[in-house]
Amino acid sequence: MTQARVLAGTWPKTTLLLTSRSAPVLTEAVEHKAFPTLNEESQEDCVQTGAGVRGVTVSLHSLPQPVRATIAQPFFALLDPMA
Repeated sequence: MTQARVLAGTWPKTTLLLTSRSAPVLTEAVEHKAFPTLNEESQEDCVQTGAGVRGVTVSLHSLPQPVRATIAQPFFALLDPMA
């Protein structure tokens, strides 16, 4: 955080995006911005994109809890070659 603040202070038109697991030093920072989790439909779309299959019913509840938690976060990307 200190280095990010120094960089942004030195170069005022600089934008930084810092992503991390939740940690008090970050979530309590004045710069912290929370993002809402993805809804279930968006999570299912991500799973279908990752599987390379569209129109298949996905049971998110069959996935391990850590995987479900990760899919709900907006800071990962899947490129959809079918789009």
